[in-house]
Amino acid sequence: MLIFNPATPSGQMSLNRFTLAFAGRHRHLEKHFARDYFERNLSHLRLCHWLTIFLYSIPGILDARFFPEMTASLWTIRFLVVCPVFLLGFGFTYTPYYRRWWQLISMGYILLTGGGFIGMIAIATPPVSYGYYVGIIISMMFGYALIRERFLYASVAGMSLLIAYLGVSLAVTPIPLDLLFHNGLYLFATNMLGMLIAYFLEYSARRDFFLGYMLNREQEKVKTLNTRLEEKVIRRTEALSSTNAALQRQIDEREKIETALRESRERLKVLFDFAPDGYCMLSLKGDIIEGNQSVETITGVDREAFIGKKIFDLGLVASDPNFQARAILKANLKGTPWGPGEFAIRRKSGRPATVEVRSHPVRIDNQICILVMIRDVTDRKTQAKVRRRLENKLAQAQKMEAVGTLAGGIAHDFNNILSAIIGYTELSRMDAPPGGALHENLGQIHTAGQRAKDLIQQILTFSRQHDTEIKPVRVSAIVEESLKLLRASIPQTIEIRQHIASEAFTLANETQLQQILMNLCANAAYAMGTGGGILTVDLDDIIIDTSSADPDINLPVGAYLRLTVRDTGCGMPPEVVRRLFDPYYTTKPKGEGSGLGMAVVHGIVSRYQGAIKVDSVEGQGTAVRVYLVRQAKVGGATAEKSAPLPTGTETVLLVDDESQLVTIGEQMLTRLGYRVTVSADSVKALELFRIQPEAFAVVVTDMSMPKMSGVELARAILSIRPDLPIVLCTGYSAGIDRETVLSMGIRDLIMKPISMQALALSVRQAIDAGQMSAR
Repeated sequence: MLIFNPATPSGQMSLNRFTLAFAGRHRHLEKHFARDYFERNLSHLRLCHWLTIFLYSIPGILDARFFPEMTASLWTIRFLVVCPVFLLGFGFTYTPYYRRWWQLISMGYILLTGGGFIGMIAIATPPVSYGYYVGIIISMMFGYALIRERFLYASVAGMSLLIAYLGVSLAVTPIPLDLLFHNGLYLFATNMLGMLIAYFLEYSARRDFFLGYMLNREQEKVKTLNTRLEEKVIRRTEALSSTNAALQRQIDEREKIETALRESRERLKVLFDFAPDGYCMLSLKGDIIEGNQSVETITGVDREAFIGKKIFDLGLVASDPNFQARAILKANLKGTPWGPGEFAIRRKSGRPATVEVRSHPVRIDNQICILVMIRDVTDRKTQAKVRRRLENKLAQAQKMEAVGTLAGGIAHDFNNILSAIIGYTELSRMDAPPGGALHENLGQIHTAGQRAKDLIQQILTFSRQHDTEIKPVRVSAIVEESLKLLRASIPQTIEIRQHIASEAFTLANETQLQQILMNLCANAAYAMGTGGGILTVDLDDIIIDTSSADPDINLPVGAYLRLTVRDTGCGMPPEVVRRLFDPYYTTKPKGEGSGLGMAVVHGIVSRYQGAIKVDSVEGQGTAVRVYLVRQAKVGGATAEKSAPLPTGTETVLLVDDESQLVTIGEQMLTRLGYRVTVSADSVKALELFRIQPEAFAVVVTDMSMPKMSGVELARAILSIRPDLPIVLCTGYSAGIDRETVLSMGIRDLIMKPISMQALALSVRQAIDAGQMSAR
């Protein structure tokens, strides 16, 4: 197959040179061309049907005039064969099948119309039949030029008519050979001309289709390149216009480049100015060529003031032996980057700051400059210090927690030891002659034991593991003891002043009172910080009556103790004061406060039917006043110490796993007149009680014992004899208090070390209360 590529304005079209079908890389266009060629010529084909019927029918009039004897045969060809076929063909054009077969049908039309005229030549007699020779020529031209038959099909039909004519002329119609040769030559020439016409008509149609296809495919490209194509046309037609257009394009491109460069510089300037780090561009002499807004923010120096000056002349670098600015410049001159390094500077305002500096040599406009980055790390350094301080506080808190755990763990053992020391001392002192040296020495031992007892109580108080017994308490003693403990935990820059103007009592728990004072003083110390100040603690008596009642404290008329904690710290705004007692509310940084201290203080004071008033002024300090109900008489406590020890003759069951404590307890109770049954095993003591439940008037038991605890033993005994008085002894009260013990049916809770007086009072009161309830 031969393929040729006729040049077109838009590219190369590949066709078969004989069939004109698309070939090569354009083979896929054949099917699309056939569909497009049909759709373009359909209306024309339908018109050709009627035109053929008309032209084929009109000569029938001449047939009737010139060949009346042959009219029937000629009209049969015209009106019964050719015209009906074209009528049917016209109707067939409206069916979907016509598209597929229309080229073959058109070729059939050519053969039908030409064959009809050849038939007429065969029917008519010479020389009249020679006139139908023109019809053959018309049929050929009809096929080649009018009905849009493809070149290949039209050529086949035309040559077929030529061969048919020659055959009929030689076989049927007597015609001179010179005339036959003459007519055959004309028909052959007509065919050649028609083939050429059909060839170029089809080629033109294919070219138009191809151009349309290429035009559609390249439409987007044409749109984008339209301006360039126009410039090329102008350049090809007019040299001067082309030159001007080229110059104009260069000007436009230059303007675009300049605009893009200007926008790029503006963007870079914005990024440069709004960068969080400071950037300076220095010359090799140290002159500041450019600096961004962050340099002004970090140093406090206006940009107009430092541009053009030497960096050494800014006066921003504080006295720092590590600052080697000139050494940095020398390193950069050698092409070596420098940094990072931290330097202390002083801002224009005088405030110190810490900056991180890096520098790097750069080339700008063929000139070597030095780019210096300055990052303000003051906040980072401050945060690091705060973090270290918080870590130290956390470690200290963990130490305090460990101390509390240790205190709770050893309290039981210490109190057991002290119980033996104090108990034996009291018994021995009772046997020693009063006024003698032995009596005095034993007194000193007893005093030392009491001091050891107080020390254990202070440790337990500090770790918040203590009993919550409510009794008359001298507040002044709590203040003095708490301030001694506080002195070691607050900065030495804080001066502590105390003014004790009352020796009155209030009904409270000593540990909780100490907790109130410690919380208030700790908050006051925090408000003053390490800068120091004055912490003042006042205690005085106050009478609240109708004339002096303060609406802020809302207390009933009566006598009160007023505890005032005042500091010279930062003070608090009103909105903080309003929320001061809210649980979990704190103004301290995360990790430095739980927000429960003041809420606990408020809860304790409210439980004691007291009140709290807070006065604070920002920048001047805070005063917190705690009002507690004053006890009118505390003579009972004094009389209790001087009164003789209560005694009895009842039987007591004493249970303790410590043999020393069993022995000393037995001796104390025996001295008091009681009959004592002892046991160092709680399980055996329960079995002994089950044998004789009515033999005992009271049970005194330790709380922490192996096998069965004192609480479990008490429950088991009460299940047997619910009215029996039980006294529980413990040296460590974590997890249990007097209210819990009483709710279980136990009559009393005694804290170790137990003095003989405390044991005598507790046992006697338990027995008496049991006897009264039995009545």
